[in-house]
Amino acid sequence: MKFYNQVKVPEQQMYEKENKLIEAMHIRFLHASTGELKRILKLNLQEFEQLTAANIDHWHQEMGKFCIGCMKGKMKEHARIHSSKPLQSDKPGDVTVGDIMFVEGLKNIKKLLMIHVDVCSKFVTGVTLKDKLEQYVQMQCCRSKPFTQETKRS
Repeated sequence: MKFYNQVKVPEQQMYEKENKLIEAMHIRFLHASTGELKRILKLNLQEFEQLTAANIDHWHQEMGKFCIGCMKGKMKEHARIHSSKPLQSDKPGDVTVGDIMFVEGLKNIKKLLMIHVDVCSKFVTGVTLKDKLEQYVQMQCCRSKPFTQETKRS
């Protein structure tokens, strides 16, 4: 049983070595565009000294438009599925959302900060934390009761 052996056009055979080298260059330089590849050629790197700008243009027409990595990078992100039940509340303090973040203060010192946002009133409160253990205790406290001014550390 014989497999089909595609006969290449002489022009394709002529550019085959250059195309492989440009493909490797394109991938090595993080899927660089043709303009970036031409600028890299101007650096006169020893690996790519046999290439010319015309070779890069030919590669782009023949193969560059079909680079899978570049195609994936150009894909648009589809709209995310929206929740059918967004967080809503008519009573202040009933539903809160919390997060932990680092805040950089004076002298580049980073401090832990626990933020809570009330869904109804959009009121934002923050509590500085000393360490992660205190963070755990605060989170356990907040799970059992809604975050109000009374639970705020003085």
